[in-house]
Amino acid sequence: MINAIGIYEFQGNDIHGRDFVRVDMVPKDKGTFFSGNRLEGIEELLMDDELIAKTKPQKINFIFHKYEYIYLHEVQNKNIFIGISTKSPLDSSEAYYLIRNLEHIVLRKDKVKYTLDNIFMNPLGFTNTDILLGRIKAELSDVINIMRSNIEKAILRNENLDQLQDKAIRLHENSLVFKDEAKKLNTCCNW
Repeated sequence: MINAIGIYEFQGNDIHGRDFVRVDMVPKDKGTFFSGNRLEGIEELLMDDELIAKTKPQKINFIFHKYEYIYLHEVQNKNIFIGISTKSPLDSSEAYYLIRNLEHIVLRKDKVKYTLDNIFMNPLGFTNTDILLGRIKAELSDVINIMRSNIEKAILRNENLDQLQDKAIRLHENSLVFKDEAKKLNTCCNW
């Protein structure tokens, strides 16, 4: 069960003295997953300068803190932290996909059709697939279907062209026969 999701931007240059500003969070009592949205644990850890200094950008940092499982992820070169608090540990792939999808929504709003509200309403629906890759796969599937249709049309067109060529050859042969018959008829009737 997920307790809280928070997205934070930090301001300041060095690790000490950074101020974290909450950019977005799950609104209190949104859906069935976030009763109360307890961000206190995440925000306490974000204020711990030593801990933040140890976090690795683009890695999911896991901390067990005050009976909560907290996942922190610093988005590289973006001054953004994503924090997730859960009652029980997430599987590593669940944590990866949830963080990755939150990152896509925060950084690539124009490339994904989901918003934070979608994750807030059903966070577990975003723990088994990458939404950006899912969108790309769907587009690729559409392109493949269009290509198959075009190939089928080209094959059909080729068959029609073959039939048209056969008819043209028969017409040419028949016109030669007609020409010969017309000459014979013309010579016989010419007195």
